[in-house]
Amino acid sequence: MNKHKRENRGIMKRMGSGFTIVELLIVIVVIAILAAISIAAYTNISNRANDAAIKNDLGNIARQIELYKVENDALPVATPEALKALKLPVSKSIYGDGYVDGAGRKYNLLYCRSSNGTQFALVAWSKNANSFAYAGSGIVIFDDAPAPKATTCPRLGMSSNSNEAWWLYNNGWEI
Repeated sequence: MNKHKRENRGIMKRMGSGFTIVELLIVIVVIAILAAISIAAYTNISNRANDAAIKNDLGNIARQIELYKVENDALPVATPEALKALKLPVSKSIYGDGYVDGAGRKYNLLYCRSSNGTQFALVAWSKNANSFAYAGSGIVIFDDAPAPKATTCPRLGMSSNSNEAWWLYNNGWEI
């Protein structure tokens, strides 16, 4: 019986050496803080990656348009044939809503051509509400809010004529 009591004391001793509720709460709080930091860092990295992909798309589209200009001695006019000939490389999943029309269509990338056909500009809106423009000299941040092409193209120094522009929206290109 004496031996039995000793074994019980050993079990009680071991059970008393666990973590207290305060220690467990501290560990949980530390884990929560680390998770919050990593989520914020991931979101920031993801946003920067989307912005970089949009800039890359704008650069690729600009090169395709310049190539079209060299081959055809003119910038493309907004026609379905010209659009098909360009085979524009666009990663649709990286774009934000941009301009939303009355029918609820979300337009997020715009090509504008000057009325004399010598210059063009591109503007795109990302998922994290940044906008970028290409207007001959490279890609820059475009600080204007999304708007119809009738007002966006002139802000870029281009015509607002409807046959001088293309929109990319969530289901495809529109002229």
